[in-house]
Amino acid sequence: MIWLLFLQSFPLLDILLHCSSSEIVHVVGKCPIISEMIEMVVEEMDDVTKRIALSRVRKLFSLAKEIYSEDPALAQRYVDMARKIAMAARVRLPKEYRRQVCRHCKSFILPGVNCRVRIKQKREPHMVITCFNCGKHMRIPIKGVKEKVRNE
Repeated sequence: MIWLLFLQSFPLLDILLHCSSSEIVHVVGKCPIISEMIEMVVEEMDDVTKRIALSRVRKLFSLAKEIYSEDPALAQRYVDMARKIAMAARVRLPKEYRRQVCRHCKSFILPGVNCRVRIKQKREPHMVITCFNCGKHMRIPIKGVKEKVRNE
């Protein structure tokens, strides 16, 4: 925030703050001090953008979970909006939310409501989630506890 106040006191840098990053590199490429300061501002704005995007994604998923029993179409719309926000901000969805979206049809799934969850022990232990909308399976490996070898 201090950098923003410092940079806004210079008219040229104030203009550059409203440019895209490629335009900034083109204009200020020859002055290393100014370009370094602008890179710091752009990184700070990216961090703020990502934090805002994640908070909105969390809010939309919680709203979708609450309203699913009343209006599944609206819950699906919330999830679609959350995915688009995450993609636009280039933020990965947290694991807890990724598992609430079908990998195949991208629909919002709640265990026991519109999907089936089973634990399988064959080969490696894994969890199988079957989406009732498209009928496809998602397999998620279960990391087992490594056995401790006793030194005797």
